[in-house]
Amino acid sequence: MCLQSEWSPILVTGATGFVGRNLCSYLAERGYRVRALVRRTSDPTFLNSWGVEKVWGDLCDPASVVVAAEHCRAVVHAGALFRFWGKRETFWAVNVEGTENVLKAAWQAGARRFVHISTIAVVGKPPARGLITEETPCRPQDAYQASKWEAERRALSFGQQSGLPVIVLRPGAIYGPWSRYAFNRLFIEDPLRGLAFRVHGGRHITFPVFVRDVAWAVEAVLARGRPGEIYNICGPCVSHREVGEVLERLIGRPIRWIPAPAWGMVALAWLWTVLSHWTRREPYYPIGLYPYVFYDWRVSAEKAQRELGYQPTSLEEGLRETLEWYHSNRLFPGNFASAAKRRMLRRRRSMAVIERSFFVAAPPERVFAFLADHANDPQWLPGLVESRNFTGEGTNYQWEWTYRMAGISFDGTGHVVEHDPPRRHVVQTRGGAVSTWAWTLKPEGAGTRVHLRLEYTIPVAVVGKLAEKLLLAQNEKAADEGMANLQRILGG
Repeated sequence: MCLQSEWSPILVTGATGFVGRNLCSYLAERGYRVRALVRRTSDPTFLNSWGVEKVWGDLCDPASVVVAAEHCRAVVHAGALFRFWGKRETFWAVNVEGTENVLKAAWQAGARRFVHISTIAVVGKPPARGLITEETPCRPQDAYQASKWEAERRALSFGQQSGLPVIVLRPGAIYGPWSRYAFNRLFIEDPLRGLAFRVHGGRHITFPVFVRDVAWAVEAVLARGRPGEIYNICGPCVSHREVGEVLERLIGRPIRWIPAPAWGMVALAWLWTVLSHWTRREPYYPIGLYPYVFYDWRVSAEKAQRELGYQPTSLEEGLRETLEWYHSNRLFPGNFASAAKRRMLRRRRSMAVIERSFFVAAPPERVFAFLADHANDPQWLPGLVESRNFTGEGTNYQWEWTYRMAGISFDGTGHVVEHDPPRRHVVQTRGGAVSTWAWTLKPEGAGTRVHLRLEYTIPVAVVGKLAEKLLLAQNEKAADEGMANLQRILGG
């Protein structure tokens, strides 16, 4: 074993899953070197824009996990099989034996931190009174919960015996962009699709946590978490009715809730689950949903708040970002009224995020100075043909320009609306288009690891569908040219 340097990569398992995808983006955006364990049956192309290193492998293939963990200073084990339905042996193979494979590989690689992402659901049946804390006895109720509880126990035991610093995170019901299952489906998609069933008047308590808060917690425990400890990560616990009320406020219209008898929903779930033995397909409402619909999950995250400084995202803000993701990816259910779309986005807009991570053979202070000097340079505009009539500087910097896209020339005007070189540079152009260039610099050896995040929003009504696609290509080109210019001028 050997200890790794600060600039060694962090291995993320489950990188193409819901949590892993958000985690890779979060860490790369903050300048960490990220390596992802990726199954060959997954599509990892989205990782390219974040500069994430990919290693092909599988949790159930010990040799591939060893290769993935080589030279990593930390391992974040986000890989798991999470379903409300399935066979015990399948959950066990992935969640328990797979976790053991990752633990051994991390120890062999000399990792200095091992973050195991578990779940508050290992408690099984919440206590009738009081809050769920990290000390609440765990009594798993189904195969998934049992496998995650056993994996957590083995991870902590392995850490005690081997000296590997293991820290366990227990998130609540995770929601946010890049998921269409569990909380997202039950509390967002189903109500907007017309399946707004509500049992017991919506009085039961759920335990949501925004996915970015989970990513934040991972970074926090990597820096200051105590080995051998468990941390609950959960937002404010609210009733099902309260979740619905927040959703209604965000979409700008009431939802027609359907009072559903508890006995009828349970009977339907049992019947559907029995039939699944022949169909071999997960039921839409399996009986495994029962604990999350009929139990009250009152969870305390006080330990994480006290030791890590954890502050949960409000439910309204988290749901707003999630709805915006649904909208930008055109995933709204069919019954989502046009009034809701107008409420969320006064003019229908298209938003895209382009990210690049690359190495420059110059120290951070030189890269910083270069970006500060060139932040207003119009050469960064994609397809620029001519720039003229420059006035002002900083937040008052304005100019006129002509650029060419797909053989067609366009004239426009623009001005800087926010200027904080080299960290953030926001430009707004005529018609309401806004582009944001954000740079993150991190020392790496004798050079600098540069992360560029280019985010733009444009009213589709202004440019039309074809131009929307062309603008995406133009902005990708701009990001690549910005990366190439830095490496050409500063070395890399």
